[in-house]
Amino acid sequence: MSVPVVPVAICPTGTKKPNEINGVPVVPLVPVKKHTTRMKIQVIPAPNPNSLKRCWPWQTYPAPLPDVQKLAHHEAGHIVMFEWLGFSESNATITPTGGLAYFGTNPGRATVGPLDESSEITAMAASLFHGGVIAELIFAGGVWTGPLFYPWASDYQRANDMLRADFGNHSSAGHAFAQRTALNILSERWPRVHEIAKHLVRHGVWPASTL
Repeated sequence: MSVPVVPVAICPTGTKKPNEINGVPVVPLVPVKKHTTRMKIQVIPAPNPNSLKRCWPWQTYPAPLPDVQKLAHHEAGHIVMFEWLGFSESNATITPTGGLAYFGTNPGRATVGPLDESSEITAMAASLFHGGVIAELIFAGGVWTGPLFYPWASDYQRANDMLRADFGNHSSAGHAFAQRTALNILSERWPRVHEIAKHLVRHGVWPASTL
């Protein structure tokens, strides 16, 4: 499998462009330990709005092999982000080879448009789509040092679609802010993520009322 090309960090207008990174993984993600509700998760602080002007080096994130626990935590991360954004009806399903999380009564291509003209709000809303991969990162005990680049995934594509108008295509600033927002929310609410993931592993669906 070829290594995806990592884009040059695209900076907001007027900021200094960092050194280019041409397809070389910047920081490999090395799993440390898998977390449970009994392990203390360090709460990651929310990003400062000033960081929207910062350029970040990308981290490559290879396509994961199917793993039920990882899939469950991925979809649980989305559900918790849905809850944080105020979506009262959220659902998820997993199988041995994939999963889906959505809000509303019918599954489909869930999209969230920019909530107003504020770039900060747009970046915060994009965290909904990054919630799955960030939950995987926390579950694996990985360390976030820059925005995760995984363009093969629909989650990344949807986040990028949302961020493009305000930040440009593949903006490291926009994706970093969105992912750090998800890190803050999910690390703070990790017991809830684990609760939903545990239920998904056992039953394959969320919420429990769907059984």
